[in-house]
Amino acid sequence: MSDVFKHEFAKIFSRQVQHHTASIALLQVVLPVSLAVLSASTGYLWNISHWLVIVLWIVLIVFWILSWWKSHPNYSDIHRLLLQKQNDDSLILDLNNEASELKSIVNNLYLKNIASFSYRAMSVKYIQEIKNNGIDHSYFNEVLDEILSPIYLQGDMIFGFKISEKWNVGVYIHQKDERILKSVWRRKSSSHPSLGLGRDWVPGEGHVGKAFIDRRPIFTGDANDDSVAQLCRARGSKQLEYDNSAYVSFASVPISISEDDDCDPYGVLVVTSDIEDRFAEASLTEFLMHAAETIAVVLEVSEADIGCLVNANHDIYEETNGEHDVGSNPKI
Repeated sequence: MSDVFKHEFAKIFSRQVQHHTASIALLQVVLPVSLAVLSASTGYLWNISHWLVIVLWIVLIVFWILSWWKSHPNYSDIHRLLLQKQNDDSLILDLNNEASELKSIVNNLYLKNIASFSYRAMSVKYIQEIKNNGIDHSYFNEVLDEILSPIYLQGDMIFGFKISEKWNVGVYIHQKDERILKSVWRRKSSSHPSLGLGRDWVPGEGHVGKAFIDRRPIFTGDANDDSVAQLCRARGSKQLEYDNSAYVSFASVPISISEDDDCDPYGVLVVTSDIEDRFAEASLTEFLMHAAETIAVVLEVSEADIGCLVNANHDIYEETNGEHDVGSNPKI
């Protein structure tokens, strides 16, 4: 209850107490005495003037009615005040909603600006390092760790990842000679049921392959929806029993710095979750695109043999459970 409401309610209550006290005095003292006097003198006054007696009795009755009315609370005032409070509460709720929306906008702008400046700075550092020392598989993994660390270390702040959530972040690089998208880097929650680096994909196959061949980011809120199930799901022997429960939300972003439709992306950055609509906000799209573009810059300026940077894919049935899990981080 607001201070204004308390103050107004106290005023109404105080006024009603005063009226009630005064009315009781009138009803229990003044009116009985007046009634006794008028009753005793009615015969005498009637002989003097009929109208005088009638007027006096009418005045006494009106006086009694007013005294009774004053002794009861004026509920219209309370009702008015309650309506005002209801309107104030509604206004406060609207203002709180607007404040939340503004806070979300500010956070999105902050996220976009930080991502833009951070990834630009990273790009400059990587370019200088690669020009001086070249790039090998080990350094490439370090680069991926640094570029994608906000996603898997600050996932709770950026995406809203929960402790028990089955999230997964992976990088697929296109092997031109084999015409395959090979998993080269991965981080996932400790609750995620998958093993190792995961499965490879042919361009056009699954969510990853579709984003690669279309050369555009693809975001899916519910992979189990019939309208998109064929796009998101693996086929044949690649389909695993936990796919439908572990991979619900998808964000697949091509790793590319070129808008040329004739130029294939270097690969695909993918983030998944078992929670619906986890990557629905527009700001997250730009954030992931910044990350993917930074990886593309590294591959572009390195002029290295991409095939030499790609790990041999771990067989999905190997006993590598726990590899690249990030369940021990308290922020995830």
